[in-house]
Amino acid sequence: RLGLAAAREYYLLFEQLTQHYGHLKDVDGFSWGLESHQSAGYPMLLGLRPQSCFGLNVKVYVYDTEFAKRVLSCSQGMFASEVFVHRFFMHSDCRTEDPEEADFFFVPVYAACVMTKEGKLAGDMDAFYKGLTADGGLPHFKDRRSDHIFLWSSETYDFPSWREHIHTSVFLSVEAQPIECSDFDFFSEETASNFGASCWHCPWCFSPWKDAVIPGFVEKWSVRKMAAVEKSSDDRAYTACYHGADSDHLAIYKYANTTARNDLQTLRQLPNVSIGFRFNKITEYFDRLGDCHFCFAPKGLGYWSNRLYEVLFA
Repeated sequence: RLGLAAAREYYLLFEQLTQHYGHLKDVDGFSWGLESHQSAGYPMLLGLRPQSCFGLNVKVYVYDTEFAKRVLSCSQGMFASEVFVHRFFMHSDCRTEDPEEADFFFVPVYAACVMTKEGKLAGDMDAFYKGLTADGGLPHFKDRRSDHIFLWSSETYDFPSWREHIHTSVFLSVEAQPIECSDFDFFSEETASNFGASCWHCPWCFSPWKDAVIPGFVEKWSVRKMAAVEKSSDDRAYTACYHGADSDHLAIYKYANTTARNDLQTLRQLPNVSIGFRFNKITEYFDRLGDCHFCFAPKGLGYWSNRLYEVLFA
């Protein structure tokens, strides 16, 4: 709420307190800390840790856009790659502020975040992107559109008119067969029955000669929690595990070709398996992953699943 400058100031104060008084954290009756789902990412998000481009001779110009302001509030959950990739480029040694020497131009937009937290609809996003690409919001786009990079952190390209405006640009996407819809505002439980008639997977929207698939986002906090409860193979009690929603819990799954989720629930009575619905606490879910030999990662709305990246650390 106070802005990034204030957040940097308070974080640096916390680091100073930790350096001088951190030994008191383990004293009986004295407990304090800043650990949260996001805390491990604060140094990058706040620009306190320079990032390396690993010796690559690549220069990236980073735009400033109106929908890339809520750095901290948008930096959690599986769609947070749209924030972290932006902040990486902002504070890396491959960034350039001279467009003449840029190899690429990164366009930061926290689309998944502003649509979920600010209630932006598909029409709002379409107008926003058109303002960037067609109305001069990106001053270097007209002459070098194929060098501009757009990131999609969910199973949709959140610019409904992308084919008319940015089809030659570079896409970083979690999904290689994104969902296209005749009406993107059908992404809700209330309008779930319209999803099947209005949306489909698009195998040609992703172009492997110019685009790249990126992983979904898993917080360092989650990685550490899973590593802490990981068991050796000999000590794991379950052969296979899956805990998640199906079409009985989320109606939109009924129309999104997610029958595997429902079929998995029919296996819950088998011996040595842990199959059921979501745990109330995420740490309980991590405990169970660490006790399983195999973990199912069925598709959701998209073919990609953040479960795949989570189980890599379990």
